[in-house]
Amino acid sequence: MRKNTLSALAVIWALALCSPAVVWGQSLADPAAMTPKGQFALGLDLSYLFEQQTADFDLRSDDSNGDSGYSRNSGKIKNDQCYLLNLSYGVADWLSVFAQAGVVNGGKLIETNRDYPEEWEIKLRSQFVWGVGAKARAFKLDNGLALGLAARYLRYDNRKMVDWRDNVTGRSADQNWSTDEELDYWQADLAATLSMPFGPVTPYVGLGYSYFEAKESGRWTSKSDPSYYANYDAKMKSDNELLALCGLDVALGHGLSLYAQAEFVARTTVGLGLNWSF
Repeated sequence: MRKNTLSALAVIWALALCSPAVVWGQSLADPAAMTPKGQFALGLDLSYLFEQQTADFDLRSDDSNGDSGYSRNSGKIKNDQCYLLNLSYGVADWLSVFAQAGVVNGGKLIETNRDYPEEWEIKLRSQFVWGVGAKARAFKLDNGLALGLAARYLRYDNRKMVDWRDNVTGRSADQNWSTDEELDYWQADLAATLSMPFGPVTPYVGLGYSYFEAKESGRWTSKSDPSYYANYDAKMKSDNELLALCGLDVALGHGLSLYAQAEFVARTTVGLGLNWSF
């Protein structure tokens, strides 16, 4: 058991540390479930992000006149939805790996200027999102109590930021500017969960670490004078990396299972999923 535990921890940390510098705050799908050795599992994971905050960040501007400047901003993402197809494989009875691909949709980013009374609300267009990860069982007692470990890297690139509106004044940027901005995003999650089966139902609770970075970049061009433009650039990071989660996994038979999950602190998210092992 000690050998399996150490091997599981090594796999989890290797996946996390080898990821490059990680859909806004999407759910870490069912970290307590394991795919049986030598089998595949196909799943559909749906998550809804209520809110996730960024730490304060600097927004840099450089215009066509050669002027530059910074503003101190805070941000939060709200109402984002993520739809992921999930394919996992059971490497061993205690270890499975998985890959995910899908779409993020419907979210909005709110940026508040700390130096000036502005609060921009920006819609985020739909974009392709993908992820990879692993889940391991560190131990399982005779009574069924188990400790699970999970790691995931998730990202999307070039997500369009549109329909800029200042909530303070009610004005739309589109009245005077042509905006062309995008968001690149990555997220890394590590979690440890305790689970206990009661017949076909397995509740679980866990704690973990979740970190994200997002890069905003693009250009605003004046509609009245197209020769004038301003380029914007900012890097956003997590405001809080502590992840708390709880969930319920239900075995439906014939290789089918259903789960529901909620996450707190680092982000407020709920998720649902259906998996089929074959």
